[in-house]
Amino acid sequence: MNATLKDIDEETKLKLGEAVLEKIGQGYTLPEEILPYISREGGYQYITGSPLTSVDLVLETQPFELPDEVVDTIADALDNISDQWVPDL
Repeated sequence: MNATLKDIDEETKLKLGEAVLEKIGQGYTLPEEILPYISREGGYQYITGSPLTSVDLVLETQPFELPDEVVDTIADALDNISDQWVPDL
């Protein structure tokens, strides 16, 4: 029997979301935490490329497809912190 992520219960989805947030916290941070800010140059200097949105961050950091509702819940939680994320240097 092959179960998919869409078949998991709500408690498991919550645990999965917490694990994803922990993983993101280990490799990504807020631009203001690590990037230089030069107002005459337009603000933060994205030396590692463009910042990621919360949804892009969730999708990029996972080796498997998550149910849309899990992605949305995690992205909403991240958006409450910031709408831009960069790799931790």
